[in-house]
Amino acid sequence: MPDASTRTRFRIDDPDGGEAFAACQRLAEALLPPPRLRALLERAQDSPLVALRGIPVSELRGPALGLTEKQVARLTEAAAASLPPRFAERALASRVTVLTFQDPAYPTALLPLSDSPPMLFVRGELLPDDRFAFAIVGSRRATAYGREQAERFARAFAESGLAVVSGGAAGIDTAAHHGALTAGGRTISVLGCGVDIAYPAENRALFDRIASGGGAVISEFGLGTRPEPWRFPTRNRIIAGMARATVLIETPENSGALGTARNAADYGRDVWAVPGPVDTGRSRGGHQLLQDGALLADRPEDILNALGLAVGKTAELRPTPPRPDPSEPLQTPPATPDAAPATRESAPLPPLSDEEARLLPHFDLSARLLDEAAGLAGLSASQATVAATLLEMKGLVRRQPGNLFVRAL
Repeated sequence: MPDASTRTRFRIDDPDGGEAFAACQRLAEALLPPPRLRALLERAQDSPLVALRGIPVSELRGPALGLTEKQVARLTEAAAASLPPRFAERALASRVTVLTFQDPAYPTALLPLSDSPPMLFVRGELLPDDRFAFAIVGSRRATAYGREQAERFARAFAESGLAVVSGGAAGIDTAAHHGALTAGGRTISVLGCGVDIAYPAENRALFDRIASGGGAVISEFGLGTRPEPWRFPTRNRIIAGMARATVLIETPENSGALGTARNAADYGRDVWAVPGPVDTGRSRGGHQLLQDGALLADRPEDILNALGLAVGKTAELRPTPPRPDPSEPLQTPPATPDAAPATRESAPLPPLSDEEARLLPHFDLSARLLDEAAGLAGLSASQATVAATLLEMKGLVRRQPGNLFVRAL
């Protein structure tokens, strides 16, 4: 069995009897703020057992970890608490795995975010190319028009090799998941409850199909966690953080999907809105976003063309490079003086926006910080983030940990 300090994923049927998996459950129940839980896991060398019980209270309260008295009390209470009823049975039946942020399968798009979940409970499988996922969100009370549009956009994204992320809720979310599956693509459902809970109940078969069909059902909440209203806005940040762009379909003024759009904008990701009938009010929130600067999409091609992709043609997505050891300096392969420039000159470039064209020349075989490249290109941080994401999706640059980029062509 691997040493506890080297493990980054855990299951109930692990050789340790599932003790580390159970510790992840209790850490999730402590409801620590994501930055605090991440610091705690780092201090514990990614061992949930050490994070749960192996760090002195004085250190928990110290400046390095900075837990408040209430947070220490919740952690202590969680460490002593009994596991939920049928915990092991649920975990085995659902084939749940817990990934920490150190695991290679953890979504790379979430890593740079300060509020990213340090642990994810996963049914199914996360893949490196999920970093190119698109989110589709909207009203739970969707009309036939809204459901049709969600399925149409999701099918087009899936046919182009892009994973579709949504929240598993009734209405637009469900239609988006179905659209991706109908096209034979991958879809990821981010829940506001435990991954062993079917909410809404009528989506139980859908979640099973997603998890067993190559996609994933994920949550930062432990098994047995019931859906409560406050959990869904919290869940929305993960949907926005995993996606390179968020598409809103049929979003009224009070729609929770607007929170996902705000998260996406805060993360420097594109927000697109599909217009709807103006006489129903069902798309008023999305129309307001369009007035505030969101991008308009009345067909999937609008978004795919903006990314240099063709609908129905699988995107040529380059694999994620291996993650270097954080304790070692980044190593880049030595440039071949003659071959590297020739490769760049001979490879035709896809269509580039002005921002992409300005940013691309400032990446080379040596890793460079995005902020540094943005300054050289005369771009703002948000412009550079969007441009770098699009360049990555077109296979022209590769992202490395620490917001570093290298040229791929």
